[in-house]
Amino acid sequence: MLQSCLLHIVYGAFTEDVAQAEQISKMLRTLVDSVRDLGFLKQVVATFPGSPAWLQAETQDLVASQPLDVSNQWQTYISEESLKLSIYTLLLMDHHVFSCSNIRPLLSTMECLWELPLAASLWEADNAGVWYEIRCQEHGESVPGTSQIGETPFKGFLSTATQSLLSAMPDPKLINMLAASPFAMMCILTNLDALVKDFTRCYYQLPPNPADPSAFHILTQSQTRQVCSALSVLSEVVNERLGAAMLEPEQSVWHASQVLIWSIKLSLCRPDDLLVGGIVENRVFASLVTATHLTMGSYITFKRTTHATQQHKNSHDGMLAVIDDLNSALFTISTLTPGLAMRELPWITAASYRLLLTIWRTLRVAKADILEKLAKSDAMLSNRSSGSSFLIFHSILETVAHCDRPQYQHHDPGTAARHRPWSFDADNITAEGDAELVELIQRICRARAVWMIGPSLANAMQDATASVAG
Repeated sequence: MLQSCLLHIVYGAFTEDVAQAEQISKMLRTLVDSVRDLGFLKQVVATFPGSPAWLQAETQDLVASQPLDVSNQWQTYISEESLKLSIYTLLLMDHHVFSCSNIRPLLSTMECLWELPLAASLWEADNAGVWYEIRCQEHGESVPGTSQIGETPFKGFLSTATQSLLSAMPDPKLINMLAASPFAMMCILTNLDALVKDFTRCYYQLPPNPADPSAFHILTQSQTRQVCSALSVLSEVVNERLGAAMLEPEQSVWHASQVLIWSIKLSLCRPDDLLVGGIVENRVFASLVTATHLTMGSYITFKRTTHATQQHKNSHDGMLAVIDDLNSALFTISTLTPGLAMRELPWITAASYRLLLTIWRTLRVAKADILEKLAKSDAMLSNRSSGSSFLIFHSILETVAHCDRPQYQHHDPGTAARHRPWSFDADNITAEGDAELVELIQRICRARAVWMIGPSLANAMQDATASVAG
């Protein structure tokens, strides 16, 4: 029943249908209340205290000197791990459905007292024999038929694992466990995203601080360093596993973690517009449409953005510091193979869209800064007074051209040639607008056609840009 409700929530939350989205929101709230009341958020209550039920069953059996059938252990493991994965999926949905709309999630990480999901290979075992061999390798037991002893895995809840990653020396066992469990990696990254959002929400409840010159203005320098250090460690794991993945299902889950890493990193420089403006929507699709209007500057009901925009106009909200990440995200998302694009999770499509909006906004801010300074210099700049703006503007356009090249070069060999880098002519800057990036974003959304959110976002962006042009 829990799994059925979660599947219904996933299908209904990421749609433009208002009635269905409202129903899903009520269902999610009811499900959270029920799970909390039943005590399912605590592993010691939902199963057995101390250790996983299938390990404890074997220990009790050894004491009784009666060998327990491996198939029974396997079935016990499946029951417990299914419940664990369902609880963590509920935690994920609670964050990605409500936080995207600038609504506080119902669940706290501190409430979820379950050990992290185990290795994916253990879950995907075809039979009890294969499962038993993998289990021995993963849990520090002697492997049948060999003298090999497996390494003892990391044992801890989501909160303790996050604390370890934010420390100066993360537990190597935790890193190995995350490398073996992409779902656990996604849970960790979701928790880091929730942490940054909470700090951002608290920061923007304080009075404005015009003297704060830092682009990384959400966390303190020490906190920012801790989060960036954790993201660096996790990024190495994700890139390594993504490079080694051969099958599309495995590539898809690691791609999801890669998108979340970019999203968290960019949110340290550019906070969520809805969160800053105190704008609350009642569903995911509506929040993404509102974010689109905010990106174009056609929505001005912010609490404190007028001053913030003037203050950070020349610094581009710290985007120069992460321009490589911006371009990497744009290239990876846009050049994803059709098979992987169809497999992309709907909440990852939503996160990708927010990333693309950040890139689009950065391009628009850089272009406006360039045109302003060109107008003051007789339509020609011979110096590097706007070097950062030119760097950002042309870097993004070059990436857009590179993304288009595999599909369109055989039709129009001059596509890439039209993008002349480091042009200081006002006419060229004006002509090289953001239309190509908008078109690319729409193609990206339409390529995610399995879930309704992809094509719906493409239509929403088309309508929004058309209304502004009109």
